[in-house]
Amino acid sequence: MTDMRNRLVHNMLKNIYHELPGNIDELYSEMISLFKKITIWWVKEIEIPINPDFTAEDYDKINYNQITSFDLELIKIMSNIVSDK
Repeated sequence: MTDMRNRLVHNMLKNIYHELPGNIDELYSEMISLFKKITIWWVKEIEIPINPDFTAEDYDKINYNQITSFDLELIKIMSNIVSDK
């Protein structure tokens, strides 16, 4: 996945004018999924434990599947616009 990411990013202009790999949708979905997992991990393991407004009881009540970030939501919006969904 890293190789594909590097290939896409470092050759972006070339890729715009040439055909992308057939499994680009699958790879893109995997990257978004990984980004969501990292976002959830960051909130769960870093932001909440250092926030004095949260107690141990609050930590157990959080539905971590609903956690998102501005970056992740922005990526989803841009993806929907590009894919015309």
